[in-house]
Amino acid sequence: MLGIVALIVRILTPPQYIETFYSRGVFVGIRWLFDHTLAFSPVALLLVFYGSVLFFVFKFIKFLFSKRLPIGKRLREAGRRLLNFAGFAWFLFLILWGFNYVRPSFSKQIGLKIEKLDIAALQHELEIAAAEAVAARQILTADSLSNWQLPDGFEEKTRRDVTIFLEKSKFSAGGNLRGRQIKPDGLLFRFGLAGIYMPFTGESSIDGGLHSLEKPFSMAHELAHGYGWTDEATANFVAFLACRESPDAFTRYSGAMSYYRYVASNFRRVTPEDYAKFQTNLPDSLRFKVKMIDYKQFRADLPKGFQADLEAINERLALYPSWFDTAFLNDFYLKSQGVTEGVASYSRIVVLVYSWRKTAR
Repeated sequence: MLGIVALIVRILTPPQYIETFYSRGVFVGIRWLFDHTLAFSPVALLLVFYGSVLFFVFKFIKFLFSKRLPIGKRLREAGRRLLNFAGFAWFLFLILWGFNYVRPSFSKQIGLKIEKLDIAALQHELEIAAAEAVAARQILTADSLSNWQLPDGFEEKTRRDVTIFLEKSKFSAGGNLRGRQIKPDGLLFRFGLAGIYMPFTGESSIDGGLHSLEKPFSMAHELAHGYGWTDEATANFVAFLACRESPDAFTRYSGAMSYYRYVASNFRRVTPEDYAKFQTNLPDSLRFKVKMIDYKQFRADLPKGFQADLEAINERLALYPSWFDTAFLNDFYLKSQGVTEGVASYSRIVVLVYSWRKTAR
């Protein structure tokens, strides 16, 4: 019944009320409670949570096959327990974090006018992203380049960067939101995840096996979730701008590098046929004046050190192949929460950054 009531409230409550009374009210209080209780745990509570789930699954299976009750009563009782568990889990999920899915979008609240990219704009964004990443790399010291060591106090510094950006944007942040690195390395990767925010423990986590270059951006992404931003593109956008404005050069490079990889991933999907169709829709005065670059040649012309970093990230990811193809589960989950693009929403960061550049001008 709690689950049904929570679902009805979510469906019927207008987004602006969710923003006012939940995201800027109830959720801030929940965040405070987590920050002053579970945040002090010396161990990652994500592992404790999943261990507890496995324990209760084991107990449920044991009950299902016990012979203390006749089979009919056992099945009815099992069904009742499953419904109760699902309803209460859904209720807690919404209360602790999930209502944030209904809040007005981050881009709308900061007054960002969304601009769509055509192929020429995407190509230009690729050039800008590469130039910014290369420039960010050049600022790093020789020691940073050789060891790729995370900055001291990595968790605190990343939380500070995200907090400063969100509070500057007039949103609640701060506190002691934890950002854990899950061990053993590769554990999350095995389940198709690089990071996760767990609403039931109030912690953000990333896989400890991530390349150091990816960690600041990935941690900032998960912390953005922890501060109530559920949409993947928004979490990426917040992470990009938080890293970009960080006083730490390593963090700035992580943000620029990660964004370049998103743009490059989008650009690689553009085919010669797509480009030809794009050209036919241009006015005669512009047709064929914008030439499509060859991505392989473009990448080969990038500085060798930057290329080596890209390869190092790919090599690290290859060490931890997923045990299961969980992309469809993540896609289903996101769509069930109203994110119509599913996993494709991660890449919408390119649209948000492009729109932000246009607005900044």
